[in-house]
Amino acid sequence: MNLDWYNFVLRSDIVNLPLSEQRSIFLREQLQYENLLSQQRQYFHQMQNYQPKGPGGSGTGFSGNASDGPLSGATVTSNVGSATTDALGVFTLPGIPSGGITVTGGTDTITGVAFTGELKGFPEYSTISPLTTLAYHLKEEDASLTTEAAVDLLFVSSSTLFGVDLEAADKDVMLNKDYVAESILFDNQKAVAAQSIATYLESITQVVGSALVGADTSNFTTNNAKVEGYKSIARQIQGTSGAKTEINPQTLFDVVKLPNGSNWTSTGSLNTAARANIKTQLFNVKNELGSLARSTNYSANYLTTKIQAVNRGAKEDYAVEAKKLAKGQSATFDDIDAMIGKSTGSLAQIQEGKPNETTRAEGEKSDVVFYTFGDMTFTQTDRGTTSTLSGDRYVSGSIKAISAATNSFGDSDALGKFLIKANGDSMFFEGATNYNSRLPIIATQTLATTPNISPSRRVYKLTLSNKLQITNLELIAEPVSNTLLAGSYTLQTSTDGKNYTTPRSQPFTTIASGQTSVTTTVSRVTYKIEYNSANSRYEYSISGVVKYFTDSYVSDTVWTRVSSRDSFIRFQVS
Repeated sequence: MNLDWYNFVLRSDIVNLPLSEQRSIFLREQLQYENLLSQQRQYFHQMQNYQPKGPGGSGTGFSGNASDGPLSGATVTSNVGSATTDALGVFTLPGIPSGGITVTGGTDTITGVAFTGELKGFPEYSTISPLTTLAYHLKEEDASLTTEAAVDLLFVSSSTLFGVDLEAADKDVMLNKDYVAESILFDNQKAVAAQSIATYLESITQVVGSALVGADTSNFTTNNAKVEGYKSIARQIQGTSGAKTEINPQTLFDVVKLPNGSNWTSTGSLNTAARANIKTQLFNVKNELGSLARSTNYSANYLTTKIQAVNRGAKEDYAVEAKKLAKGQSATFDDIDAMIGKSTGSLAQIQEGKPNETTRAEGEKSDVVFYTFGDMTFTQTDRGTTSTLSGDRYVSGSIKAISAATNSFGDSDALGKFLIKANGDSMFFEGATNYNSRLPIIATQTLATTPNISPSRRVYKLTLSNKLQITNLELIAEPVSNTLLAGSYTLQTSTDGKNYTTPRSQPFTTIASGQTSVTTTVSRVTYKIEYNSANSRYEYSISGVVKYFTDSYVSDTVWTRVSSRDSFIRFQVS
């Protein structure tokens, strides 16, 4: 981590301040960073000696950890006393609490950002995190919920709420362990997913809270506004009957309450357009974090670096811009890649003895093998109506998946895996045209890539759950395209179907891509080649009479004769 004057004065919250004030803030933050570096050295030492722990009861005390990333110097309070967290976020209370546990203050050891608001936890679990905080507020909204029921609700609905799938069997990673340390030391993909969820919740509450402060400084502070962000998410979830839907940042403002419990009426410039802008930025955050959580082809170092860069960027960049929006000022949100790029250099070194991996090339695991499908089409069917998903950012380009071999893809490779884009990132569909997050997706190869599976060409047809994992694999006949084969055409004829010659007169020379019908006239004779959708076949006509047809063709395919009196034909296409 380093703080330099050049980058400091370019920060959106600094650039417009007088020079004297810029210098004063720089010196103050420089001192804070130096103190943080000392804490980070302690963090590395403790991480090397990290041992996974179960639930926090220990002797007469209660040991746990406070984590957004690891929170150092935070205050932990409960009905049995208080404690202060160390560099790893670990604390020990003098007794076992019988009620909620609250964490305030401190600094994230990885991002270097001072923690605002509060985290809430339960004595049943040793980790105090954004997920336990949301579960705590769910219980506030519905007194009939037990602690376990509130936590289970979030796990069952995690794919929809957070864009990241959590299984009930993985509770221990999220609720009783330091999921950042688990990610780095044990390359634990479930712990990476836990980081993604924690960062998404902190991003929403920090950005929404900042907008509330910008819109209404008389009622909201940085701390109570962020707390209200968590409470509003809980209200939104509890207000949804049946299956839970995704968190909608735009409508969170409709359920905000004042510190005295009264309903809040929006003030300032936090209008529909501003709220929609905030929603767009946070949905981009969700998609990025979801993709990282599914990217099993990358190292935990790379994934943690990216996730924690999002964590810092949402708090240091997006929150500032959201506050400007609420004040009616001009605001500019960096795109997600730019935001990550700006934040990455300010992160602490995550893994001792190894620099943070910041590029895909650095982060890709060397032992990973891929099967490449090439182009695929993606469809969903709802009550008998099938829709095709579209959008270059989501469904274009060559698709691949982790496999045991580059030339085959079987059930053992497929089930439970995720599809991967050409750049190595896990696919996501949130934002694609026609996408419904509640429905499974059918992904079908456009062209066969595995020859000789059977006498006819076959393509892979994959079923993806609404959690985007592959649940079924089939080999089906290669889809027939309605367009003509593009290229240069040379007609050849034969009387016996074996020996072909090339006539001097040729009906076609070149057929462009995307054509479904081409007509030419040579020496007053009209030739036509077309795809006849009514007959689901390609037809070749002479003077208006269909002479030949085929269901599909490539270069040198022999076309079927309508009359046995006619010669055999084929087209060489190059």
